[in-house]
Amino acid sequence: MITALSYWAHVPDRKDTQVGLSFPIREQISPEESGQGYALRMSQLNAIPSLTELKKLMGKSSTSLLSETDAQFLSMTFGASADYLKFALGSAAYGDSPGLHVYAGHQLSKPSFINRTFPRICPVCIRDEGRSKLSWDFSAVTACPEHRVVLLDVCGGCGKRISWARSGGEVCSCSAVLDGPKIQAVDVEVQFAKWLELNIQSAHPEKSV
Repeated sequence: MITALSYWAHVPDRKDTQVGLSFPIREQISPEESGQGYALRMSQLNAIPSLTELKKLMGKSSTSLLSETDAQFLSMTFGASADYLKFALGSAAYGDSPGLHVYAGHQLSKPSFINRTFPRICPVCIRDEGRSKLSWDFSAVTACPEHRVVLLDVCGGCGKRISWARSGGEVCSCSAVLDGPKIQAVDVEVQFAKWLELNIQSAHPEKSV
């Protein structure tokens, strides 16, 4: 298999890589999958060391957000539908910048309603499916409705908040496996998370979802 390093060896200038990249392992993004989570998962499958390294390949800084403007690049690179990626990545906005912002097909009055920097995960979902859920990106979602546990936001190994700057969905940037005590979620957390998942599904561009 072509590794990231051997692939990059044939790319003379990473600033010119916005067109024509394609890695060997290509998959569609799942309807419920986070856009950044998809980019991280496909980077791991294609031996790219981290999401930070993928951003470098895209000509982006390590602190920049992935947004709908990156959908075409990710589509060409990893094979997912550009429309599905735009849906999962949303518009690029920071903090409390004014105006309406779109995420997962819904308009939001503040981009701070979306947690783009410090993701939370359900360690059971990550272990079983390897995918980060789009609903976990919403700041108000604190639980996994399937497993009825509170989402994990701190690494048990290093004690730091989980970030996207890691090599895979199931590990921290310190290389520790992301796991820990399964704290039981209360009913209102579970019900809200499930309600949001259903609303995300109803807005997805693939109507059969």
